[in-house]
Amino acid sequence: MALAITDSADVRVIEGLRTAMLEEFQIHGHLELDVSQMGDADLSFLQLVVAARKMAAAEGKKVRLGAPATPPLVSLLERAGFLADADPDARQFWIEGGVQ
Repeated sequence: MALAITDSADVRVIEGLRTAMLEEFQIHGHLELDVSQMGDADLSFLQLVVAARKMAAAEGKKVRLGAPATPPLVSLLERAGFLADADPDARQFWIEGGVQ
């Protein structure tokens, strides 16, 4: 089951999103994020996802986007420098929705 993010994912709500993500890890042992209907996002969301991917890798778990990043999310990734010189794994994760 995917964790759907349908509202803004910014610094004002990031702690609640972090809690929801940790609960998904505990329940399912992996995390799938549905960002297809996500509102605005900021750098705190990107940082949270990167941290989740690192935690998952260390614990042998998976993080995945349910679908490729939406155009607004791709724009944020570009502005934040996440796609410039991105390694193939990161590019696959964000652009193709691939599993870590």
